[in-house]
Amino acid sequence: MNTIPEQVIDDRRRRRIHSDEFKANAVALCMQPGMSTAAVAMANGINANLLRRWVRIAETVPAICRQDALPAPQLQAAQVPSAFVPMQLPAKPAVPDTHMRTVN
Repeated sequence: MNTIPEQVIDDRRRRRIHSDEFKANAVALCMQPGMSTAAVAMANGINANLLRRWVRIAETVPAICRQDALPAPQLQAAQVPSAFVPMQLPAKPAVPDTHMRTVN
């Protein structure tokens, strides 16, 4: 997933620039219960450390400075239903009786 247009100049790799709306949506997804930062980062094609920095900055900015007018974040991570998956464990091998007995 590419979030910004390619900026190829002189065949050199350039830093990607993400919009404030993109950052706010990614941070909002991290704040949802059950969502991990790594999963959100992977789904949005960014590094988890970069996303964690955005979350830390968002937590330190006073609520007055935040953009409350942003639309609700749209879940971009893959929707995987969480369900219990039973697994068959191997049977325990028979253990011989190894108790020490005292002889009188």
